Amino acid sequence: MRKKGFTLVETVVVLALMSIASGILVLSFFSAQNDKVMDEAKVLTVNALEAARNRATSGIGEDDHGVRMTADNKIEVFTVNEAGNETVVREISLPSRIKNFTGDVDFVFKRITGEVATEGNFKLKSDITGEEVEIEVKESGSINIE
Repeated sequence: MRKKGFTLVETVVVLALMSIASGILVLSFFSAQNDKVMDEAKVLTVNALEAARNRATSGIGEDDHGVRMTADNKIEVFTVNEAGNETVVREISLPSRIKNFTGDVDFVFKRITGEVATEGNFKLKSDITGEEVEIEVKESGSINIE
């Protein structure tokens, strides 16, 4: 008489396949989560740059408007009056897994024209995957992401 059930080999094969599938799912979950964090950092950065440029071009107040990327992973949105005095309007923290790879960088958008005195770029880098994103601000005030 034949017994019903699974052999040891069948059980081991099923467990191995389940382990491989769960490993793939965990890796893809962490990858998707890291992509989300990098996307969040890009959105925060570009929104801060666009807000400063839009405030400058709309002529709000008598000040130029700027954005500073700091080495301690903060984005400072500030105004600069005619005397050169700066006032930080808003401070935004980048996600902890994303680092400002370039260090301190300032972009000041001129009132009405929205142009930047000195064009430049900076890099954001993921601590986990090493993925880098370069954000460039051109002299005309346009913002490019690479």
